[in-house]
Amino acid sequence: MPYIVSTALVATVKTGKGAMPPGGMCIDCTDEDYKKVIEYMSKQEM
Repeated sequence: MPYIVSTALVATVKTGKGAMPPGGMCIDCTDEDYKKVIEYMSKQEM
């Protein structure tokens, strides 16, 4: 089942949260780039 990335999660990545800097310090990333990274990371086993 594919992971659906919410717009709220992308917005949080873009604005930063806690120790995470806005945009993860990526000034050239698009919303689509963030969605792809979030999907990739959500599939990783911990």
